[in-house]
Amino acid sequence: MNALYSRELIKSSIDALASPRNFNQLRSCLPYCLVQQKPDCYLPLNRSYKPIGISERDWVEYNDYSFLFIPFKLLNLESSQLKELNSPLDLHHYIYFFDDKTHPRDKKLMERYKDLVTKTLKL
Repeated sequence: MNALYSRELIKSSIDALASPRNFNQLRSCLPYCLVQQKPDCYLPLNRSYKPIGISERDWVEYNDYSFLFIPFKLLNLESSQLKELNSPLDLHHYIYFFDDKTHPRDKKLMERYKDLVTKTLKL
């Protein structure tokens, strides 16, 4: 398992977010959520529910992207912002970084998103 690749891809994409306008250009590389794949691993997905970095429209098998899996021990799931966005049941399968009300469309929400992803993924 190589969580380093997914963490580096996310970190470089987060660092490239100079403004909310960049969000659409980087959309396939930015995490919308994490989905649990094994009891101890999560896969970062983009807004299209594809593994980060994937922009194709075809169906993908998440297990084919095991090189992107992030071990649970490398995550910080104690953030109050995460708990606001996710119901207790969601935290077992999906962990979301934004929703329609908190979509990083403006600078304040962009900074919130970057902070939340950085802290959760311990980047």
